[in-house]
Amino acid sequence: KILAELWQAVLGIEQAGIHDNFFELGGHSLLMTQVAYRISADIGVDIPLADIFRAPTILELSILVSEALLLTMDQAEI
Repeated sequence: KILAELWQAVLGIEQAGIHDNFFELGGHSLLMTQVAYRISADIGVDIPLADIFRAPTILELSILVSEALLLTMDQAEI
């Protein structure tokens, strides 16, 4: 839900589904950098921009975010 709301805000659209492609919804590289920044600021994980480009749907991006969150939690336990 957080990623969908983030995309909607960045793209200026009313709704984004988990299978919608960021670039097909009107996104471009500059907007994708905003997505990367907002993920870092709003969710608290940093994902390399190149990885975000390879995950152009909310579903694919949510997997990256989940993995990054798990890694962050694992590192916090060390």
